[in-house]
Amino acid sequence: MIFIPFVSLQLRTKLSIENVIEKLDSIIELKKFTLFGNLGYSKSFRGELFENGFLMIRNSILYQNSFMPVIKGKISRESGYTVINIFMRMNLFVIIFMGFWLTIPLLLTCKSLFDLLIHHDGSLLTCFFPMVLFVFGYILMMVSFTYENKKAQKILKELLSAEQFDENNL
Repeated sequence: MIFIPFVSLQLRTKLSIENVIEKLDSIIELKKFTLFGNLGYSKSFRGELFENGFLMIRNSILYQNSFMPVIKGKISRESGYTVINIFMRMNLFVIIFMGFWLTIPLLLTCKSLFDLLIHHDGSLLTCFFPMVLFVFGYILMMVSFTYENKKAQKILKELLSAEQFDENNL
């Protein structure tokens, strides 16, 4: 999670693969077209459930957060446990939009610094404003994604009676 936020984690549970899929089915609702955001959904997540995996995004009735992670999971059985490999990232459209949002102020800052240092033209204030836009956008993206990511992890861990598994800590 250096520039574009993403999370890769592994959950481990004693439930069978069938029980995991059954529990996930109880919280995942198939995607449907709605004109009013998340109002047409009754379950915690919307997406698809496959034979050995899932693709979903968390529903929120109270607010719409563009930085909610898209959660992709793969379910397998290893050493007496069911292992759920999860990858969370932002929506592709949001990644592209934030790429533009963060690139433009960064380029303006570089141009202003170049003009200031090489040509002695302009002021430090012309460098400051685009940098503030960059920092604001980056912090907004990171904090919003991290907040939603932690919520989704908590829901999944509680639902599946799972623990986060780190291969280094056997």
